[in-house]
Amino acid sequence: MADEDKIKERIRRMLALAENEGATEAERENALARATELIAKHQIDRALLNAKQGREKVSFQDWSYQGSYSKEKSTLLGWLAQALGMKAVHWGGRGVVDSSRVYGFPSDLEMLDMLYTSLLLQQTSGLHKAKVPHYLYRGEIAAWRRDWLRSFSTIVYRRVKAAHAQAADTYDSEHTGNGNPGAVVALADRTDLVMAAFAEAHPEVAKKKPGAARKMTFWDAAEQGEAAGQRADIGLKKVGERRAQIGAGR
Repeated sequence: MADEDKIKERIRRMLALAENEGATEAERENALARATELIAKHQIDRALLNAKQGREKVSFQDWSYQGSYSKEKSTLLGWLAQALGMKAVHWGGRGVVDSSRVYGFPSDLEMLDMLYTSLLLQQTSGLHKAKVPHYLYRGEIAAWRRDWLRSFSTIVYRRVKAAHAQAADTYDSEHTGNGNPGAVVALADRTDLVMAAFAEAHPEVAKKKPGAARKMTFWDAAEQGEAAGQRADIGLKKVGERRAQIGAGR
């Protein structure tokens, strides 16, 4: 079995423990933290290898959306892509997103696919369990749920980004003076190449300034969404069995 396959198998084992209700809370949190660390190290290893050999080239992957809240689903994808050094573009209109394309290196796109598939299912499950205030009208309920979904995505984005930044800093502190470019530099260079490819493919989008973030209407929804995002499993488990359920595709 290749080293990469071994790493993925270790991550799956950690996540099996992280989601085991028979384990203690400390054991589950420990396992989840370890799985997240392994994911970050895997990306760093590929970035450093490519910095030396230059075998990987920037590519892209397409996603489509099914069901309600397509805009919020695309938000989760886009923010995860950004946390992993990639860039997404979305197509749609009138508050609906039909499809997205993410630019990145093939190995990073694979990690994104795993993370997004798992987290989207967790997000959907969490929303179904969320306690919507009984006094809201139908239109308000939809707005409440959008706030919940956006808050979930915000927290997950921060967790993934922080985990990767910490892993890069730790790697550099442990491997100083050995002649490699360093994880922080390698990852930054990798992101620069992705952004250049994105700008070439979508110059009109690349020139746009980010719009203002949508204001939250229901703060109790935001609090519940943040709590669910904090509990979410940000690793990879049984992803191959789940892709078809969310309409992701190449």
